[in-house]
Amino acid sequence: EAILSWLEDHLCMVPMFPRRPGCSVVEGKCINESNVKALAQAADDCWQAILKTDLNAFATAYRDSFKAQTTLFPAMLQPGVKDYIDRYAPLPDVLAWKMPGAGGGGYLALVVKDANAFCLQHEEAIPLVIRRK
Repeated sequence: EAILSWLEDHLCMVPMFPRRPGCSVVEGKCINESNVKALAQAADDCWQAILKTDLNAFATAYRDSFKAQTTLFPAMLQPGVKDYIDRYAPLPDVLAWKMPGAGGGGYLALVVKDANAFCLQHEEAIPLVIRRK
């Protein structure tokens, strides 16, 4: 429970645009052993950081995960996605970003220092609520 609350304190999403008709995120895929290992390592690092509630390690692993995903599937970065990243990445309270799901549009999920404060300052931001049993 405490870990889930900690995650909610540091995660929010901003809407981008719907995936465009004809978008194929598997187009141009680059699936090979080293790219898959990079994604697996980022996932492991993310999990360990979550268990330790280490925000800086979590943000680093989250960014590494996004980089690994977009290396495997470059078409996730459809035209316009970089504009959203460029808008939020320089903000001092934004530590990392990635797209939930298969990408190509939708939302940009952000790791931030304080999700409540960020959502108050950015009306487009949506706080994440993690479902509990």
